[in-house]
Amino acid sequence: SSVEVQYANVYPRGASEIRCVVSVPESDEAQFKWSSTGGTLVGDGATVTWEAPSDYGDYHIMVVASDSSGESAEATLTISVVPRPYRGCCGRK
Repeated sequence: SSVEVQYANVYPRGASEIRCVVSVPESDEAQFKWSSTGGTLVGDGATVTWEAPSDYGDYHIMVVASDSSGESAEATLTISVVPRPYRGCCGRK
């Protein structure tokens, strides 16, 4: 199993899709519990969208995947909220 992130660095109020990839028996279905140290998680299931807060910094997104037999796995990833590059007005750097 693994966790895949669309963007590891986002701008304030930006968003990144996060996907948890797990292997479960064909007759079973995984359940996912997502949490984060900031920002907002939208959606449920194996794929969610993390919406960044307006504050810069590193935010940790955690997921616990479990199946009906009680087996579970967990993972954590970090997404950084970074400043937008400065582009001066009118062709100036």
